[in-house]
Amino acid sequence: MREIVIDTNAMLQMLGSRTPYHFLWKKFLDEEYVLCVSTEILLEYEEIFREKAAPMISAMFMRVVQFSNNVVRKDPFFRL
Repeated sequence: MREIVIDTNAMLQMLGSRTPYHFLWKKFLDEEYVLCVSTEILLEYEEIFREKAAPMISAMFMRVVQFSNNVVRKDPFFRL
């Protein structure tokens, strides 16, 4: 299964049911790909969604992302 990272702004576009990108959210819910996140990404999702969405929507989104079977936590590392 393909592993991807989704930018916060792209994620916002995916959630709108009337946007042309909503099919990507449906594919996520259908477990057609694996969403890779780090702690930093989750914190950014949470911060932006709290600003842009209603509190209940933001909380529901975070629960889905945190507890979905097709979400993998990956912590970046750098080799210099």
